[in-house]
Amino acid sequence: MCGGSLEVVYASRFEAAPPDAPQAARLLLASRAAAADVHARDVHVVIGDPVTAIPEFVARHSYEILVLGALTHRHSMPALLGALTGRLIETVGCDLLLVRASPEGAAAELSAA
Repeated sequence: MCGGSLEVVYASRFEAAPPDAPQAARLLLASRAAAADVHARDVHVVIGDPVTAIPEFVARHSYEILVLGALTHRHSMPALLGALTGRLIETVGCDLLLVRASPEGAAAELSAA
């Protein structure tokens, strides 16, 4: 074990969402992390544009690495490296690791959305 810890972070504007949407998102993220046997120290839901909210959150918490999940139904690198990923590469102040779901996992996520 490396002695590191993991925190799950999700950012959304939550425009026109019900008032309990951030808490519902937090509970869903915690549930999905546990189902994937991911033991997060904490789950954070940040309200705001992900392009700016994620780098600001990362800086405030002095993270060493940001692991970003990529989900796409296109099978090409440009689709994988979307607008958000490109902006985070430019603005986040730590290392960034981009991961994608297995084809089976991606299909399940898309059908659940």
